[in-house]
Amino acid sequence: MAGSKLQYAIQALIEVEKHSTDESVNTNEIADATGLSKRYLEQVFGLLKRAGIVRSSRGKYGGYKIERSPDNLSIERIWHAVGEDIAISVSRPEREAFSSEAEFEIQKGLYDAVVRYLGSLTLRDMIEIENSENEMFYI
Repeated sequence: MAGSKLQYAIQALIEVEKHSTDESVNTNEIADATGLSKRYLEQVFGLLKRAGIVRSSRGKYGGYKIERSPDNLSIERIWHAVGEDIAISVSRPEREAFSSEAEFEIQKGLYDAVVRYLGSLTLRDMIEIENSENEMFYI
C-alpha cells in the first residue's frame, strides 16, 4: 500500500495540473480543493521541488508549477522523490516451505514488479482516471 506522502503528492500534482495556466497554484488553493493538510502539502512540495518535479515562485501570485509534462512524469519518479516505502504483503499459507533465500527472492521479485508498474504509469494516466470518474453522462 502506498503511503500518505505518495498519495498526497499525486493528489497535489493532479490539482496543480488542473490549473495549468501560466500562473502557479499555491498550497492554500490545493488544500482547499483536495481537503489535504496545507502544512503536510508544503513538506511534500519541498520533496518534489528538491527532486526537480515542481518549481516554486514567491509573491502574491506565487505557488507551484510542474516542471515537465505529466506524460513524462512517472509515478515511480514521484515515489522516489517523496522517499517513502511501499508495504507489500504476501500471504503464504505454508510459510515453512520457503527457505530464507527463497523468501528473499519473492520479496525482491515483488519489489521489482512494483517498480516496473510504477515506472509504466504517468501523472497523465492518473489525471485521466480522475477525470473519467468525474464525468457525467447525459441521455
